[in-house]
Amino acid sequence: MADLKARIEARLRALAVEVEQLVREDARAMLTGALGAWKPSPRAAARPNGAGRPAAAPARPAPALRASAGTGRRSSRQMKRDMDVMVTYVRHHPGAKMEDIAKALHTTSHKLNRPMHKLVESKVLTRKGERRASRYWVQ
Repeated sequence: MADLKARIEARLRALAVEVEQLVREDARAMLTGALGAWKPSPRAAARPNGAGRPAAAPARPAPALRASAGTGRRSSRQMKRDMDVMVTYVRHHPGAKMEDIAKALHTTSHKLNRPMHKLVESKVLTRKGERRASRYWVQ
């Protein structure tokens, strides 16, 4: 029984070493892909380590542009979805303040100003009060 236990432990150690090696190789490949293949300049390669200035850091590739780079405006589809969520919240919480709605939707009241204005303008919601004291109801 002790022999079997020792053989199992030896195999598990060997497996752990192999897994660690695979993880290191994969991490090295990911870093090489992210940073590009960096090679020291011929002058830096000719200097012994520690002599002169330290070797320059590898050049990083320029970050990729995001698909929505630019205005950061919401699409009409997203605006409609936001408005629907707001109406549903106000329907379940009549008399809610903008701050309450924003907190429940995990956003800021600033981001809800435009959709809320559109809902009040189109008479889907009714507003009573002024500024921060405004409360909203579904008509």
